[in-house]
Amino acid sequence: MLIKTRLQLLFAFLVIVFLSTGGLMIGALQDLEIAVTEGSSGRLRLIQSGQIRDQILSASAEVEDLANWNAEDRSQFFGLLESCKETIQEMRLGLTGENDPLKGTIESLSRPVTDFGRAVTRALRYLDEEGPASRRLNLPRNWLKTRLIPEITESLQELEQQLQSRLAILDKLAVANYQRIKLVFLGTGLSLILLGIVFFYLVRRWIVTPLELLSAATREISSGKYGETISIASESEIGQLARDVESMSEEISRAQSQLVDRERLAAVGEMTATIAHNIRNPLGSIRALAQGRLRSEGGSDPDMSMKTILETVDRADRWLKDLLKGLKPIQLTYGEAQLDSRLPALCEAVSGYADKR
Repeated sequence: MLIKTRLQLLFAFLVIVFLSTGGLMIGALQDLEIAVTEGSSGRLRLIQSGQIRDQILSASAEVEDLANWNAEDRSQFFGLLESCKETIQEMRLGLTGENDPLKGTIESLSRPVTDFGRAVTRALRYLDEEGPASRRLNLPRNWLKTRLIPEITESLQELEQQLQSRLAILDKLAVANYQRIKLVFLGTGLSLILLGIVFFYLVRRWIVTPLELLSAATREISSGKYGETISIASESEIGQLARDVESMSEEISRAQSQLVDRERLAAVGEMTATIAHNIRNPLGSIRALAQGRLRSEGGSDPDMSMKTILETVDRADRWLKDLLKGLKPIQLTYGEAQLDSRLPALCEAVSGYADKR
């Protein structure tokens, strides 16, 4: 598989992980926000129910002195009842469910408060019509004490119990959402660490290590070691590049071998010409000595002529031996040597080539 395709799949996996984590986190945050909002509303309703209780108790205490009320007392009483109604109306806000038990409890509290106001209004009418001595003043007062006040108290107690129960549920829900968010963050952190390690491992395996092997192979080639195998078995872009480098190295090795062979043939040709020249010279000397020996009338020394002939033949024989040694395969061995004793012979051997060049 190509590295490009692998990286695309890896990044697609990372995107999916991040989107999934983000979705879980957003859902948990929304649930936590709902729980906190409803919890705040529940605590506010609990405070408002306490305010209604205080206002009802204050209004009930004032009803005991109903016969002595003046206009200001009446206004104050109905102001308390109106405040209770407004508070109950505020408590209804946000309750949209038709089957919400809290909504029904608030409705059951609203009715006795309204009846409380009607009963006091009726009692005040009796007071205005018949005076403080009216016997019918006790009827609304007794009705308030025996029915409305207990009914209001019971509704308030039920409302507070429902609010406290709902707050307990919302608190548990908020704690559960907090724990879920905490787990999501923890899981995200661990996932990022794990994905970072996996990403580093895969990038090193797919890209870094093959590039290091390829770089080492190119250094070997640059140092003259051709035909080396690059241990990259992948079929990715880098693997194809490694195969191309190996092919190039083999071609360079073949070209170098061909070049060496050509240089060797050229050297052999030059050596052959030199040896032929060096052989022809002794043979010419031998021929001249032989001809001189045949033409002479005994004036020359035969021993000296034969000695010269032998020396010439030996020199030719040495040249032929050197030629045979040069044509044999050379095996080089590394070791320490004294160059002072070898350089003069080496210079003498190549002096003929140096003079020509």
